[in-house]
This record gives sequence, structure tokens and C-alpha cells, in this order.
Amino acid sequence: MHNKLGLALSKEGRTDDAIARFQRAVELMPCHAEAWQNLGAAFLRKGLIEKAVTSYRSAAELQPGDAGAQSSLGDALLQAGWVEEAMNHYQSALNIDSNKISSLNNLAWILASRGDALVRNGVKAVELAGRASKLEGGR
Repeated sequence: MHNKLGLALSKEGRTDDAIARFQRAVELMPCHAEAWQNLGAAFLRKGLIEKAVTSYRSAAELQPGDAGAQSSLGDALLQAGWVEEAMNHYQSALNIDSNKISSLNNLAWILASRGDALVRNGVKAVELAGRASKLEGGR
């Protein structure tokens, strides 16, 4: 109930109210992975990156086989500046679903743009970006 209400509030742009509902949902049902995922997304919209990471981490731990949960955690980690850990979660997402476009694109971007020569891999970046482009219909 609280998760659904949070989604409705979020759609209306009432992010603070949505956060309160999502928090209540996870208080009542700590194993509610979708509520943790929604809480992470709401925190991210508010720019509360570390809280988003914590929420997405809970969702990913509850759903280790969910590519979306792994990819969302990667997104929050990337915004927090924890690039290597973000890469690990993008790779986890791709191990679950090799066609996860957002993970392909974000991992490609990291591999193409990192200043660290040990991480940078232009060939792999082009391969991943090409796969994502093909999946999107060549756009």
C-alpha cells in the first residue's frame, strides 16, 4: 500500500511525500525490494546520492539476480564517484542480462573516458556502445 502510494505521489512530482511513503513501506516490509528500488530513485531525484546508494544496495542485495537493481546501484555509485564499484555492478547487470542497454552504455562511457590507463579500454568501450546502439535499433 505505501509503495503504491509512493509511486502515485512520485508521478505527481511530490518527491518528499513519496520518500516518506517508500520509507514507511521498507519499515513495514524490509524485504520489499521494489520499495527499496523506488526509495533509491526518489533519493536520486532529490540529489541525496549516498541515501540512494544505500537504498539501491538494499534492493540489489534482496534481488541479486535482477539486472535492473544491479544497474540502478551502478548509476548511484557512479554519481557518488565510486567508479570501480559502479563498473562491477554494471558488469553484474550484464552477466544477468547481456542486453541491458543502460549498463552497456554506462560501462562503455566509463571505459572510454577514464583517465586511469588501467581502466580505460577504448576497444571494449566501442564494442559495448555498438551493442547498445544495435539493441536500440541503430539510433
